[in-house]
Amino acid sequence: MRLQVKCSKRVKRWISILFIGLTIWIILPVVSFHTPKSTVLFGRNDELIGATLAQDQQWRFPDNHHIGDKFKEALITCEDENFYHHIGVDFKSTVRAIYLNMKYGKVVSGASTLTMQVSRMALGNRSRNIWNKFYESVLAIKLDILHSKEHIIRMYANNAPYGGNIVGIEAASWRYFGCASTKLTWAESATLAVLPNAPAVIYPGRNNKLLKQKRDRLLKKLYAKGKMDKQSYELSLLERIPSSIRPFPKKFMHALQWTKRISPGNATHTSLDINLQNRIQSIVSNYSVKYRANGIYNIGVLVMSVETGEVISYIGNVDWDDPNQGAVDMVQAKRSSGSLLKPFLYAAMQDASYITPYTIIPDYPIFMNGYAPKNFDHKFRGAVAANQALSESLNVPSVFMLRSYSTPRFLSLLKHLGMSSFSRSADYYGLSLILGGGESSLWQMVGAYASMARALETSRKEAVFSPNIIKGGTLYKRQDMPLSKAAIWNTFKALQTVNRPMNEVGWKYLDSYEPLAWKTGTSYGFKDAWAIGTNPKYAIGVWVGNATGEGRPACTGVLAAAPLLFDIYHLLPKAQWFQTPSRDLEELAVCHESGFRASKRCARIDTILVGKQVFETEPCPYHQDVMLDETESFRVNSSNYPISKMVKKKWFILPPQMAYYYKKYHADYVVVPPRLSEGKWNTENTIGIIYPSKGIAITVPRDFNGKPTEVILRATSSHEDEVLYWFLDGENIGMTEIIHQVAISPEMGSHRLVIQDDKGNEASVKFTVN
Repeated sequence: MRLQVKCSKRVKRWISILFIGLTIWIILPVVSFHTPKSTVLFGRNDELIGATLAQDQQWRFPDNHHIGDKFKEALITCEDENFYHHIGVDFKSTVRAIYLNMKYGKVVSGASTLTMQVSRMALGNRSRNIWNKFYESVLAIKLDILHSKEHIIRMYANNAPYGGNIVGIEAASWRYFGCASTKLTWAESATLAVLPNAPAVIYPGRNNKLLKQKRDRLLKKLYAKGKMDKQSYELSLLERIPSSIRPFPKKFMHALQWTKRISPGNATHTSLDINLQNRIQSIVSNYSVKYRANGIYNIGVLVMSVETGEVISYIGNVDWDDPNQGAVDMVQAKRSSGSLLKPFLYAAMQDASYITPYTIIPDYPIFMNGYAPKNFDHKFRGAVAANQALSESLNVPSVFMLRSYSTPRFLSLLKHLGMSSFSRSADYYGLSLILGGGESSLWQMVGAYASMARALETSRKEAVFSPNIIKGGTLYKRQDMPLSKAAIWNTFKALQTVNRPMNEVGWKYLDSYEPLAWKTGTSYGFKDAWAIGTNPKYAIGVWVGNATGEGRPACTGVLAAAPLLFDIYHLLPKAQWFQTPSRDLEELAVCHESGFRASKRCARIDTILVGKQVFETEPCPYHQDVMLDETESFRVNSSNYPISKMVKKKWFILPPQMAYYYKKYHADYVVVPPRLSEGKWNTENTIGIIYPSKGIAITVPRDFNGKPTEVILRATSSHEDEVLYWFLDGENIGMTEIIHQVAISPEMGSHRLVIQDDKGNEASVKFTVN
């Protein structure tokens, strides 16, 4: 009975001990590191192209899962030769160390294993005493049980100090030797293996003589153990210890900072081509020298692959260290888009059945809600074909097109194409959106142009994507392309004909001519110069200007950005032009003069290739059948002329405002003859009021003395020799011939302008004066 009681107590005691042990084991923390990491950038060939300090100002690269074999051997030989034969604590070495230290009365031997050192580093390198040593030993045992030996080696290598503010084997390898730890030589591996013993006292550039002695002793030990052959040993002894720390490159600093924002504390293997980047950087630097003479200091360049969306060159600015806003990333900066949105509107207008590529668009002075757009050359052409308006980047026709398409609808399209920077309402942007009234970035713009090119080259609908800087990464923001292949093809066809800069003179006639669909943009006040080009393989974007927003003369897309664009383009491999999307195109008969879908009244007809949506466009509204007298000098009708003598003609008749400017550029344009007599048939309106337009609110300008100046009213007539009579609020204010302009000094309030000719034709408009 007593024996049973004693056995029962013994079992309970052991169960209690076991329970307490398990509880302590569970309570004991698992060794881990939660230190901040550097953001590290590698090129497409795995070369290091940049790194940032971690938040605690240490160079501590993200954990490396592939430690070099040579370094691993050097580390174990140096720190813990029995590493693979103990459970975190080497009891034999511990007993030996205690004996020697007691014998000599001082610390002459240590017994810390690699696993114990990992525990000590994780605990923050606490002071060395018996209690901390015991605690580290227990944690080391737990660490050894929970993790493999290879994992423990990685933990040590990734968190050991290597001198100064360098932590971890990968940061040390690149900082001292300019290579990954997997490519270290035996001498380099031995050097880094001995560094953590006294990283504050001995490291490359400090006490090199002592460091070399320690390294050579380790090399000798490695040779003695048969880890390296005699020749490798002798050659390793001859290798020099680095005399200084290697600086990290700064040419990719803007790309590095951008990556840090989207993926902080990680090692990112990018698609950036360091060789191409260096060549483009050289070109940018050369242009910058020239531009600085004009007070232009900043340039941004982005080059990406159309097929993959990968960015192969990212130049955020001329020089990161330049005091003239060099650190500002002009690839990501939001800037006025200038005329870069016109191609998207041109394509959208075709898909929405508004135009064919040759439809003539009005190009005369307009005033819409106080907004008076002008073409860059300050000329008006009356009417111009849509494709010509795009290739010549005419502003007024673009505004007419956007008014037809509507700003809200266009804004929705831009967002679908990935341009999230247009975050305001359609009312905020208004019609000025098409001329740079909104802001976008080189990153978004190049992505949108590349998306169009990719849609033309692929059979997949998911063609809209954002640029991707991560090598082999998945394209993000993928969406269906809202524009048809046919519309994109005709858009690129128009952009291919844009006249190239002066250094490309004769490009159309060269056998080596490489086609490129490209577009320039210039913001108001010459603050931003853009040029973006694409072919089936690459999309290139260039921005030139001042990050401060200061405008400078000649800072235009054509003069400043385009030459740089083409110099970069010629660095890239040649590419064939886009294949014609034959399945998406059909022949359409269009009017030769108006470019609209041909009607029965059109005199001459052309055939063009367009998408099926264009077949729903309006038929030509400008051709009419007119009846003339025998001399073809007057228009007649059955009430004033014999039917048998009438001559029927197809006539191209433009509205007065359009005709007034159109005939200046088209000598073959003939004004329709006047009617033979007045009467019920004389109902056409031959008078067009150019200014003021309907509903406009005029603000009278003042001179330097603050006195109101005159306002110039302008009109036009279909007949050059017509006399026009002007009436303001019922009072005659003058008559005009040939040049129809009248200067007035209007009073504040509402007014009504009426203009008449000798035949009774009349035009009127209401406006207000503020």
